[in-house]
Amino acid sequence: MRLRSILSEALRNITSGTTRAGTFALILLVLGAGLVAADIAETRSLITESEHYQGVGASTVTLTAPDRVDGQRCEALNDLPGVQGAGAMKPLASPLSLAALPGAPMARFDVTRSFSDVLAMGAVSNRGILISEEVSSTLQRFRGDALPLDGASARIQGVFAYPTDGRRPGMGWAALVPSTARERFDECWVRQWPEDPMLRTHLLQVVMPGTASDGEEPVVAQLNTTLGTRFTGAERFEQRLLRHVPVALLLSALLLGAVSVRLRRLELASNLHAGARRRDVQAQIIWETVAWSVPAATGAFAAAVLMAAPVGQADQFALIAEGGKGAVAVLAGCIAGAWAMAAAIRQHHFFVYFKDRS
Repeated sequence: MRLRSILSEALRNITSGTTRAGTFALILLVLGAGLVAADIAETRSLITESEHYQGVGASTVTLTAPDRVDGQRCEALNDLPGVQGAGAMKPLASPLSLAALPGAPMARFDVTRSFSDVLAMGAVSNRGILISEEVSSTLQRFRGDALPLDGASARIQGVFAYPTDGRRPGMGWAALVPSTARERFDECWVRQWPEDPMLRTHLLQVVMPGTASDGEEPVVAQLNTTLGTRFTGAERFEQRLLRHVPVALLLSALLLGAVSVRLRRLELASNLHAGARRRDVQAQIIWETVAWSVPAATGAFAAAVLMAAPVGQADQFALIAEGGKGAVAVLAGCIAGAWAMAAAIRQHHFFVYFKDRS
């Protein structure tokens, strides 16, 4: 048979309802789209947790070594893979006195320029100061405004968030003054993602040789420990309940593909008995199976795209790719199951099939 004749026969079987294409497509669509959507929903919850973990400063690690932190070495940590921001800081004894609130002086910290990256602010210059959101909202002063101080004023070049969410206190009512990295500092902060256990080793390398009066060892700590000392999302992703969705869909599609052909084995054996070539019968079965498995696979992929839409672009592509595995499993399973069952049908079993018909 020519391809046109095979396609024409397949189309007649589909439109007449012989293939039960609508029924099988609906079953597989519900199963495929449902499982893919459930898997992505579970993964999305882990992504949300990771964003919250980073947002509260739990992925920020600090090293404290008073007057022994090399600012340039600390800033050099920005070149490490996964580091989103690294900078040095030191608190100053003299706070900044506000002209509007002389009784509520701001804590003052000298910081290196890239310390703003630790606070997710972007690049800053050495001109002007950075103030906390609490100071900004209280005084109604924002980026670019002049901040009146006691006997002077300072230009605000940025506003940073430092909420009370479990992170180490001290910078909620404060001003950061960018300075040169050539000075000595008290602390080095690093914001990283994903977390690297070797970061603590790298942090210790920013400590300058101590003096005889130094009695304290450098202390490496997490900025916010309320969510645990490390994020376990990667392990939970690998152990998630629905991690075997592609395998489950492949097996389900194999079964449905085989069943769709087995229900018609009498018809197909009759065609073989009437002289139809096996390869033509199998080709017809494949095209008929494609007709109902492609919509189901497309529905599963569409579910992946819709469920991945709310997340960031980098994670979005990963989620769609994960859902795409399920869609491919649906299509491949159906075709393989139908082909295998069609190959198992024998012409000389025609009368056996006839006796076993329901």
